[in-house]
Amino acid sequence: MTKELRTFNFRGDVFVEFFGPGVKHLSISDRSAISNMSAEYGALIGFFPMDDLTIEYLSFTGRDTHQLNCIEAYMKKVHLFRDSKKANNCKYHQIVNINFSNVVPSISGPQNSNERMPIGMVGQQFRNLMQSRYGKT
Repeated sequence: MTKELRTFNFRGDVFVEFFGPGVKHLSISDRSAISNMSAEYGALIGFFPMDDLTIEYLSFTGRDTHQLNCIEAYMKKVHLFRDSKKANNCKYHQIVNINFSNVVPSISGPQNSNERMPIGMVGQQFRNLMQSRYGKT
């Protein structure tokens, strides 16, 4: 996903909002990881609108019912609460469609991000490096 977003050459002054039917299938930790990678794809910020899963997470982290109700009411008032039952009436400068079923979890080093590797290949690559560099199996 980061690779796809990098093709747009954001210049650091762009807000990227993630929305659409696929969002409901992402965990809070997945959303956090994607948001925290905004610098990787050149955006000033990447964010997901708050939704019921966010409220559930806030409850899990110890917020009381009154506080949760206030947070939810405020986010709805300022139109930052995602309601999958309502149409999204936002107007965006540009919309990028990403099919999550095509996204493959991968890793890459901070210095060599072009050397991206699917997570499923990490074990074999490790064994190959151990054999080729150190003669160990």
